[in-house]
Parts: sequence; structure tokens; C-alpha cells
Amino acid sequence: MAYTLVQLKAELVNDPTALGYNSVGRNDTDMAAKINLLRVSIQIRRTDVSPSEIWQAINIADMIAIAAAPSATQLSTERRQLAWLSGIASLATLRLLNDDGTDTPVITMAKSIFTAASPTLVRLNTLSNRNGSRAEQLYGRDTFIPILDISAALNLP
Repeated sequence: MAYTLVQLKAELVNDPTALGYNSVGRNDTDMAAKINLLRVSIQIRRTDVSPSEIWQAINIADMIAIAAAPSATQLSTERRQLAWLSGIASLATLRLLNDDGTDTPVITMAKSIFTAASPTLVRLNTLSNRNGSRAEQLYGRDTFIPILDISAALNLP
């Protein structure tokens, strides 16, 4: 979502989350740094989780155990799950959660392979987000506000 200079000025002047923009003291470089700073308190859904990160999050001990004498159906299901899991390696990146927080098919499948609340699922959930900036929180993923836009916004009447 693009931002307007009017919206940006309102954010900088009102400072609704008390980030300390200090538009009165007017240090445009400092304000740009504050609005673009990545913060733990702002979580953005990742769309670029690598297969390597997924593999590193997995502990096979967290897999749902198969019965001691599995049926043909159970064996077939396990084979398909393992084939799917192996296929992840062929992808460039994956997305684990949708913007609204719902599971993508990747997490849905992982939940069928690993035990509920297992460390593997916890690690995968952690991978699904990254620290974000106030600019991203307001205007969308990967938004960066340049100093020139800060200056232009604050120079509006």
C-alpha cells in the first residue's frame, strides 16, 4: 500500500505510538531512521522462508509416530508426507503464514506430520515472521520511507 505525504505528515506530527519523531525539533534524518527502524514489537509475515531454514527447524523426533504394525494406508500416508517434505528443497522460497495469520498449505501439511505444539512447529511458526518497521506496519511489507519524503511531508502546509 502506498502512502501519501499527508498521511506521513500526520504520523510524524502526531507520533501516535510515541516513537519520538519530534517534528518540532525537526531532524529529518532522525525521523527517517525511527520510522524505518526494525522493531521486535512489530512483526511482519515473511514471504521468503528458505528451504534451508525449514530443514534446520525440523527435528525428526517431533514427527508423529507410526504404529508398530502400520496398515498399508498409514504407510502410504507417511510416504506421501515424506515425499512432500523432500520436495520443499526444490523451491526457492516459501511462505508459512498468510497476511491474516492463517496457515498456508505448508504449515497445514507440517501440522499433519509433526506432533501438536512440538518444538519443530514452534520453530516453523517463529520463522513465519520477521521484525518490521513502523513504515511497514502502516504502509505494507517492504515499505521504506526516504528522508526526502520526510522533508516533503513536513513542508506541507
